[in-house]
Amino acid sequence: MPSGKTKFFSISAYKGKYKYYKSNKNLMYQIASISKTITTIVVAKLYELKMLDYDTDINTYLKIWKCPAKHSVTLRMLMNHTSGLDDRNGYQGYEFQKVEQNLQLNMDILNGKLSSQGVRFGGIVGVYHYSGNGYQIIQQVLEEITGKRLYELLEQYIFKPLKMKHSTGKLLYPGKHRYKLANSSDMYRMMPETAAAGIWMSVGDMHILLNDLMNTTKSKILSHKTIINHPIWSATGKFKISFSGHNCGYVSYIKCTPGYIYILMANYIPKTISDNIIQDASNKI
Repeated sequence: MPSGKTKFFSISAYKGKYKYYKSNKNLMYQIASISKTITTIVVAKLYELKMLDYDTDINTYLKIWKCPAKHSVTLRMLMNHTSGLDDRNGYQGYEFQKVEQNLQLNMDILNGKLSSQGVRFGGIVGVYHYSGNGYQIIQQVLEEITGKRLYELLEQYIFKPLKMKHSTGKLLYPGKHRYKLANSSDMYRMMPETAAAGIWMSVGDMHILLNDLMNTTKSKILSHKTIINHPIWSATGKFKISFSGHNCGYVSYIKCTPGYIYILMANYIPKTISDNIIQDASNKI
């Protein structure tokens, strides 16, 4: 069982200096672009339920908002950043403003009506071009197919089955939620792009999720076949994953191989996140 070799740690920063400390496993951080990885679990679950296919043109599913690409775009392409989107969108977040987390909000994001630019296809299909908008298109597909918001799907298919009580895809307004959040050094921003960057999670909950997926034959949320054939994970029959995420005020890093789970969640943004930082931190705790 990999849980026996798992270490929880975080980072505290002040005036350019930082130190490692053992993390409170229930303290929540924005996991930034690791949200993309979590979103693909929902995609995989709906695939398992035969509600969608990885290689079908997404406009087959989209009825309210249509993908403007002149070529066929699939969920597999969007998950792998090979759809021809070339916006390279990274989201900076927003100052506090009251917005309703509904389908129209996501369409406004896709249409460029918020501060980030909208969907733009100008890259070469099949070639990697990072795109945050690609994952907001995935969110549109999931929400149109199910009639539910992505934060509800996360709760239904991941958080509730695994009893993850310190995770959410909801927008969290200061003083109006029940969660304990890590200090973001006065850099807190609203992140309405749930699929690409907006999920909150604690170190403890992330461990629960990764441990479940690594035990592929006993996972509570996906079948063994679905896990090992997931479009962005290793298809070698063994679970292997490594991702990082940066939001204003937060940074996270996860790395899993059979028998090991590394989870780093920090309340500041270092210039780089690398295996050296992970190794250094694990040696200090």
